Amino acid sequence: MRLSPRTTRHAVVDGAPAAGRYLEADDTLVPVMGTVTRLGRSLSADIEIDEPSVSRRHALIVRQDGQTYLLDDGSRNGTWHNGIRVDRAVLSDGDTIDLGTARLSYVEVVETETEDLRLIAA
Repeated sequence: MRLSPRTTRHAVVDGAPAAGRYLEADDTLVPVMGTVTRLGRSLSADIEIDEPSVSRRHALIVRQDGQTYLLDDGSRNGTWHNGIRVDRAVLSDGDTIDLGTARLSYVEVVETETEDLRLIAA
C-alpha cells in the first residue's frame, strides 16, 4: 500500500511519537489530526491512499464524545474493521482498518505520567 507523498510528509520519522492518534501503514506512522479525518484516494483527503481499490472518498475517522469512530463514506469496496465490514465502528488501539486492499492499523499513544525526581545531596 502506498500513502501519497503529501500524506507521508506528516509521518513520524525519528524517535517515539507524541501522545495522540495515528494510522500506521507499511511501518509509516501518520497522525490523525482534528475532529474529522478523511481517508481516500482524492487530493482532498486528509490521509491520501494511492491505491486503485480505495475510493476517492472512502472513510472518515471522527472524534466525538471521547470516542474515535470509523465511518464508511459510501465507498465502493467497503470499509472493514478487524475483518468485519462496517458502516460505523468504535476504534481502539491496535485495530485494523481495511480500505479496499489497503490495510492500516489504528494506534493510540497515551501520555504517561513521570514521577518528579528529587536530588538528594550526599
